[in-house]
Amino acid sequence: MRRFPLFFFLNIWMINVASAQIITEGFFKLEDSLKKGHKTALYTLANYMHDTTSYVEHYIDGNWETTVGEKSKSVVKKNSLFLPNEFDWEDSTADFSAFLSAHDSSIAFDAVTEKFLITPVTKRVFEYKLYEYNFPDKLSIDSLLKSIEEDTEMDFQDLRNLLRKKDSYALFLLASKSYISDNYVYGSLHRNTFEKLFAMLVNLLVSVKNEDDQWIWTYNQDYFGAARLNQLIYWANHYSDYKWDEVEGRFVNQKESVAKKPAEVDLLTAMHSEDDSVAIKAFVKMTHYDTSKDDDAPILDFKDEMNDALPIFQDRFLQVLSRYTAYCSQNKLSLELRGRTKFWFDQLAKGDLPFKQRYQLENEVIDRARVDEISALEYWFLVSEENWDLTFSAGRIIDKFYSFHWNEIIHDTAQLKHYLKKAALFDRLGIIGNCNKYMKKFQFIDDRARANLSLIGSTAKDRDLANNVTIARKGVKIIYEPITRKIWDANRDTLVTDLSKQYKKFVKKPHEDYENPLHELTALINYSQIADFISLVRKEKRFDEVYDFLEGDFGIPVDVEDSIQVEEFLVLYKKLSHENLCRHYLHHLGINYKKPDGSLDYQAIYEMLEFDIVDALSGGGGGHRETGVYLLIKLLEFKFKTTLGFPKKLCNGEGIYGCSSDDRAREWINYLLTKKLAKPFTGMPLSISPLGR
Repeated sequence: MRRFPLFFFLNIWMINVASAQIITEGFFKLEDSLKKGHKTALYTLANYMHDTTSYVEHYIDGNWETTVGEKSKSVVKKNSLFLPNEFDWEDSTADFSAFLSAHDSSIAFDAVTEKFLITPVTKRVFEYKLYEYNFPDKLSIDSLLKSIEEDTEMDFQDLRNLLRKKDSYALFLLASKSYISDNYVYGSLHRNTFEKLFAMLVNLLVSVKNEDDQWIWTYNQDYFGAARLNQLIYWANHYSDYKWDEVEGRFVNQKESVAKKPAEVDLLTAMHSEDDSVAIKAFVKMTHYDTSKDDDAPILDFKDEMNDALPIFQDRFLQVLSRYTAYCSQNKLSLELRGRTKFWFDQLAKGDLPFKQRYQLENEVIDRARVDEISALEYWFLVSEENWDLTFSAGRIIDKFYSFHWNEIIHDTAQLKHYLKKAALFDRLGIIGNCNKYMKKFQFIDDRARANLSLIGSTAKDRDLANNVTIARKGVKIIYEPITRKIWDANRDTLVTDLSKQYKKFVKKPHEDYENPLHELTALINYSQIADFISLVRKEKRFDEVYDFLEGDFGIPVDVEDSIQVEEFLVLYKKLSHENLCRHYLHHLGINYKKPDGSLDYQAIYEMLEFDIVDALSGGGGGHRETGVYLLIKLLEFKFKTTLGFPKKLCNGEGIYGCSSDDRAREWINYLLTKKLAKPFTGMPLSISPLGR
């Protein structure tokens, strides 16, 4: 067997005195040697492919442990393109050293791919499809080339010369540079620019297969390089089929007809529009196509440029919602908003809608909407996942609506079937929120509901229905873990002595990491010190450093960045008792917590404690909305002269912690029920918002 002397770094392995860093440097040198076309490095690495010595590479996010042999093999695989019938890396019995010796004269370094191979790309055969594509952006080819040069530090002068001559060999060279570009830069965003260049130069899409034998139209997500290699092979073999057309201003295929682009292409292109309404309309239309058929929807995948108004996971939302629209169409469920449903949605979608109007409108939808209207609202709520205020309104509406209409749904076979199907589809969105908790509503089912479930299960050909029938028939038990900690670092009662002196001290403290010294001081003040603290930060104009401490730490819905709101609060704070201040803001929020005689309506408070700590229907950043809930809890504390063991303050946020009223609400619900001040809900499920957080 042919054997070459090792580099100094690799010799050190054999005497077991090298550090991991030196070993790593040895591999770096060998890989660099391979990239320069030195075949001797192949033989060096081949000699160590059976070495079981442990080898650890250190990364920012952790360590990767392997062996010298496996590392040697991965370096060679990364820098070679041998066909499976030439050398099969999956065959554990294959001896790479023997392979090298047997094929030494045939193995060559290929400048086109910057890898070692036997069969050149011009001799490789594979499947491909061509589709028409009208690139929408009016970009300069030269500016795109400059962009890639800046990202990768590659030299494109030879490509510019070919394009200036309108020589189609430029397409082959561009494909080569696209393929090897990953050698020059970490990450893959530069691939988008290459795709734009091809789209502008030839007005078509080349569809090829990836390593999983799937047809794909984009290369940005081609992690293992198979599709990009196949694209290169296409251009290596077909660049001469293209001639420059002066009228078209691009290269045109002279030998093959190009399939007309499907309608979906324009829609998917429009989803990248900077105009929110254009992007959303396109997205909505796209949900009425079967997006599971990738073959029918070739696109350029510029995901980093998708309009921000669209759902955050566009692919998954498109797949789920396209199936949802198909199901609704088959079952004659209208998804069109009309009349009052359109009014409700349009109003709730407004970002500047005051909370009082929003809350009252949510209640109107919950109280007045019919079961046959809810499917359309769910669809449009999910389409608008990125509308922050709307998705929280949707979370409360859907949660409470289904609880209060539960018997109507589970006692109607058709409605129950629809609910089970929605539960399965929405769970596939792969996003946090109430959308993946629909099955947790099966906290209550009676004999009639069980009979309907049995009927659906016995006739269901739909796997989603069959699976969810099994879950529903078992029922869901909601078990809340006992509250073992009511006081902790982020929630405790404190008082700052000599606030003015402490303020000056904290202002002078240096910032550390993401913390702000004023946050630490804010976390320590109690209710009686709010006005004094505001006076200090106002005096030095540092309100931008304290953020939302009034609502976050005290539950008072005042935006500290709104000077008018702050001024109104200070007047009320100095004029009213803490209890009456809470009453004022509950009235301001439109929360009806009292009876006509002014006494507390415990039944209404019980209902709000149950349903007003709200998770978004989908997304929402993982947070929750509980506006007004802590104010209700404070009224109960004042009435019964107890905090049930919790601190008087909601949170000691420090700009870091975000406290929830979940535990307090659960304890007060138990208190009201135990004291028989409120009647428990019977025959209907409780809120799913607090579940699974």
